[in-house]
Amino acid sequence: MSEIFDAKSIAVLGIMEGIRKKPEMFIGSVSAEGLCNLVWEIIDNCVNEALEGFCNTIKVRLLKNNIIEVSDNGRGLPVDFYEKAGKSKLEVILTGKYIRGELTGGIYKLSRKKYKGGLVSVNGLSETLEAVVIKDGKVWYQKYHKGVPSGDIKKTGEKSEYIHGTVIRFRADREIFGELEYDYEILLAKLKEIRGIKVILCDERNEAAGKTESFYFNGEIREFLK
Repeated sequence: MSEIFDAKSIAVLGIMEGIRKKPEMFIGSVSAEGLCNLVWEIIDNCVNEALEGFCNTIKVRLLKNNIIEVSDNGRGLPVDFYEKAGKSKLEVILTGKYIRGELTGGIYKLSRKKYKGGLVSVNGLSETLEAVVIKDGKVWYQKYHKGVPSGDIKKTGEKSEYIHGTVIRFRADREIFGELEYDYEILLAKLKEIRGIKVILCDERNEAAGKTESFYFNGEIREFLK
């Protein structure tokens, strides 16, 4: 009899164990398409910020060593202490361990994709993930390894109160994906589907052949979520 793996199994394993055991359930596959879906899970959150009127620019950078960085100029993910979890809200969002109803709406809600792993799945399927949040004049930082925080969230600096947003920088786990090679043209084509927001795509994997493209298409951004 084949093994049955369903929501009950995930509940027993724990969210991170479930994601790493059956990544296809959360991002569709562990092929090149799955790698792109990791990027898309982050972009979905940026788009939700734009839908609520708090973000007008998304930037995606392909860096050396197969590192991806996605940033937006939205409000910044919450970093304040969450008493019910005894952790920061940022850690709650990135680990999914203590999520309650008050943390499931707004910028944490995915409404477009069939696979709805969100930031938790990106974190769980990454060898390393770094989150930088800029809000209220402060810069906050936390690093993870295979979904596990390397330390508590910490304040690393200060910024003008007019600068705000979230930066997620990750390297997918080679134990799960094998070869890590992002297809620039696939990412570019998908990013061009976004309407009503400025999008910047930078390929910095090769300094000699690096390139940057910036585009903006008029239209209702909600079309992107259909």
